[in-house]
Parts: sequence; structure tokens; C-alpha cells
Amino acid sequence: MADILITDGVVITMDSDRSVIENGAIAIEGEQIIDVGQSEDIKSSHDADVIISAEKHAVIPGLINTHTHVADILLRGGGQTDRALYDWLFNVTKPARAEMNAEEHAIASALYCLESIESGTTTFVENAIGGGSGYADDIVESKLKVYEQAGMRNVYCQSFIDENMESALSDFVKLYRDAAPGVKRASTDLDDTDGSIKNIEDLIKKWNGSAEGRQSIWPGPLSPRCTTTDGLQACYAIAEEHDVMTTTHVSETYHEELALGGGHFSMTEYMNVIGCLGERALFGHCVHLSESDIRLMQQTDARVAHNCISNLMLGSGTAPIPTMLNYGVTVGIGTDNASCSDTVNMINDMRYVASLHKGVHSDSTIMTPEKALEMATIDGARAIGQEKNLGSIEPGKKADIVLLGLDYTHFQPIRNVVSAIVYQAQGFEVDTVICNGKVIMKDRVVDGISVNYPDLYEQAADAADAVIKRTGLEKIVLANRPWKSVGHVER
Repeated sequence: MADILITDGVVITMDSDRSVIENGAIAIEGEQIIDVGQSEDIKSSHDADVIISAEKHAVIPGLINTHTHVADILLRGGGQTDRALYDWLFNVTKPARAEMNAEEHAIASALYCLESIESGTTTFVENAIGGGSGYADDIVESKLKVYEQAGMRNVYCQSFIDENMESALSDFVKLYRDAAPGVKRASTDLDDTDGSIKNIEDLIKKWNGSAEGRQSIWPGPLSPRCTTTDGLQACYAIAEEHDVMTTTHVSETYHEELALGGGHFSMTEYMNVIGCLGERALFGHCVHLSESDIRLMQQTDARVAHNCISNLMLGSGTAPIPTMLNYGVTVGIGTDNASCSDTVNMINDMRYVASLHKGVHSDSTIMTPEKALEMATIDGARAIGQEKNLGSIEPGKKADIVLLGLDYTHFQPIRNVVSAIVYQAQGFEVDTVICNGKVIMKDRVVDGISVNYPDLYEQAADAADAVIKRTGLEKIVLANRPWKSVGHVER
């Protein structure tokens, strides 16, 4: 007997044949999918305690966010936007993260989970970077507790900085810091390499596999530009020992590539030489990879998290994703930081991914909606080393499933359901989300958040105000104000 039957929907399986089952159904027992097929066949083969009608719905695998920063969701929506990476990094996000306490992190995490679930995400990879490095134990615990309550699947990646990230860019960074003299600065003290590695191993031993297997812990060194060779190699060794992965920021800006090794070799080449380029490596951004870098990624089976919107918003550039795909590199999608991309809505990011590269390359065929959906599901699962468990609706896979209503004006008429989801959906059409075989959102209500944070919007606003005030960010984060228009001359 099954626990849940989902019936009468358009099931987009993302299996190897990319099957789309009209009037399809899914049987779930415990954490797993046990059967997929036509509704008539599934209903005749399985009884269930719970039957969920998916009539006039698309049924898709839970979306996988392969690169994100959770805490910064409290900083979005203000005048701190429209800044380049280092300006935003040193004058906004690092100072704010350094001032946030465990309670404020919990509130930020609850808001993050709520928005993610409401738009169909069931798994996310958090690059956990504090004011200068990874978070303290009380903050880690507060965050993981919220993720467990929400019912999501998460990967927590503890960061550290054990090499001066400003050594090659000191004058460049100073120009940005001088532009915001009233902001309280985060510590620039370096982390101890051995201590950071031990901390990560302790976190893995304590939390990896917790929350009924939904929580994973990875090493997450910030970047090759601010992590020692010993630190990077130790992280990769930890990943191999504990059968997890590691993630870091690579080639986010042109300046980084120039700074590493005096511009004589790329970040990708460096990571390959030191033995940290391989199947356990997930690289965020990869905006300025050369074709030779991409060949190295393909040869070593390293994976990429494409942060399309944040790279646009920060003016960092556009990653050569079509070239990566042509070489067979696995690419997932990440929403990155909510204070520079403004949402953690993966449906929104899919539309950007499917559209942006067409314009950049002046080629309407270079990126399809089907590929964008793959990147958010089965390719995202492979990017995090979980393709055997996640990313498709097939027997034996974990039951991470999203129901998205199609009975909306902006979908009509529907010819191709995948195209409709990628190009026309907004996110609010998601009404039911299942993760690990449990319903975590029903009729747009996320019990794991609403019960524990009944006044979440007010709590988030108060927490954001407190952090901004303590940090001195009032001088940057501006309220509604008049503006001077450009592009028109009064005559």
C-alpha cells in the first residue's frame, strides 16, 4: 500500500527518455517513488492513505538550487543594489553578515525557506560565508534547525578564509571601501587552516545525514583567491573521505583571474594542478572561463553552478554556458545572493537562463526551455552528486515533487507544457510541494514555517532594520526617494 498517490496530472518525469505523461500518476511509499505511469494503471495497482489530485497541474521534480547565500535575504530591496561585486561585498554584505546574531539568522533562514518552497524548490546548496569566514556553531545550529522544520533538503557548506584575499587587489578594494566610510567593517583576521578544517569535519560528523537524511555538510572554502593551497587540498580530501562534495567561488570577475598568479594562469588551471578539480568539485559562477578551462572541467568531471541573475546584476558578465554544455560539462542553476539577485525563485531564474544566452549569442536556438528545466532538476542533481536520488520522477528516486497549477490566464492556450513553465510561470502557481515523501506545502501553506514563525514578515523587517542600524548601512540602504531621470532633455 502506498502512502500518497498523485493522480491525473501532466507528469514531466525528466527520466532518460524525458517522458511526459498526460493524465499521469505517481505512487509514493515512505521517502521514495515506487511507481509512475498512467493514472488509470496506478490507481488500479495501488491503494493509498492520501490521494492528491493533480488535475490541471503540471507535476515536476523538485527544483534544485545549486548555489545560494541565505542570510543576505534580509538585505534585499534597498538602495544597496546597482553595485559592482567588490563594492557590494565589502560595503554591504560582509559588514551585515558580521553583525547578524543567531536569532536573526534563523529569521532569515525561515524567510528564505518560505520563498523557496512557495516557488517549487526542494533542495538548496548554501555557501555559508559569515562576515569574513564560516559561521559560529550557534548560528549553524539555528540555521539547520529552521531547515529541518521547513522540511527542505539542504546542503550546508562551511566557508573559511586563510589567505589574504586583498593581497593582489588591495588598491582596487580600498577604492570601494573608501566610498562608504561610515559602514562598520567586518573583521579581516584570517582563519587558522587546521582549525577550519577540524571545524568542518566536526560539522560533518554532527550534522551530515541529519533531519531524516535531508541535511548534508560540505567543505566550502570561499575562493582560490583567499584560500591556501593546503586549505583547498584538505577540503577536497575531506570530501573524498566522507563521500560528500566541495564547493567554491571560481572566476566570478575578470579581476580575480588577473589577480591569481599574476594573471599567468587561471583559477581552473590552478585548481587542476593542486588536485582539486574533479567529480567532487562544484564551482559557482565560472563567468570568465576560457575554452581550455572548460576542457579541463569536462576532462575532470567538475561541475558548475550558473548564477545568471546575480552575475548580471553585479555587472560581472555572462558565463559561457552554451560552450560548457557543448563540451558535456554538468551545469546547474543557482539563485546566488538574494541581496543582489533579489529573489530565490528558481522558476524566475530558469526564464533568465533560457532567454539570456539567446541574446548574448544572437542565436535563438542556443538555449531551449527544456534544457533550462534540465539544469534546474536532473542536471542540478548531478551537479551536487545526487543524480541517483534526485532530479527526476522515477521509481527508486526520492519523492521530491512539485505540483504547479496550469489553470491561469497567462498559460492559455497551452501547446507545450515545458515551454509554458519556463517562459510563462511566475512561481505562485506552485500549490503543493512534497520533499522526502512528505507534503511540506499544501494549498500554498508551509506548516513548518507558519507554525514556528507566525509573524515572519514583521520579524524579518525588524531584524533587517536592526542589522542595518548596527552596521551603519543607513547611509547606503536608502528609502523611497525621488530620482533624476536620464535619456530625456526638457525643451
